[in-house]
Amino acid sequence: MKTSKLLFTTFILLITSTVVMAQHKLYEKYVNNPNTESGYFTQDVIKAKAGKDENVSIQTEIIPYIKDVYKLSTTDLTTKKKLWKDIKRLVKKEKFEVLLQQKAPKDSDGDISMNSFVYMKKEGDRVKGLLMVMELGKEHLLFVHITEDAPLEIHQNLM
Repeated sequence: MKTSKLLFTTFILLITSTVVMAQHKLYEKYVNNPNTESGYFTQDVIKAKAGKDENVSIQTEIIPYIKDVYKLSTTDLTTKKKLWKDIKRLVKKEKFEVLLQQKAPKDSDGDISMNSFVYMKKEGDRVKGLLMVMELGKEHLLFVHITEDAPLEIHQNLM
């Protein structure tokens, strides 16, 4: 009986760590790319910045549930195409759901003016992650990945 509990616990830990590693592999793939700006923020940094920096707008109810935030940004067209492809793979593989999709009309040159996407990963009544993607113009892509473990109700109340 104890052996089966230990095996089950080990199995759950392995699965959980594999999912987290898959999400962070995207960040690790691009963090040292010379055409990519990157940032990693821990929960402590988010707590310290919230309410003290006019550039950081986080509802205080969600802060205790955020584990970390990863940011990638590029203005290189080749890197943008590769990153977008990898983001789409992550969304599909990790079963993120579309929460918001907003597309603006193309500009006078036929280029993308702005597109925004927000994806949510849920497990039961818990939110495990958010992905936010913004295309700004033809070449600029901004990707933010928030890992968390928040009750779905918190997010519903923020909307």
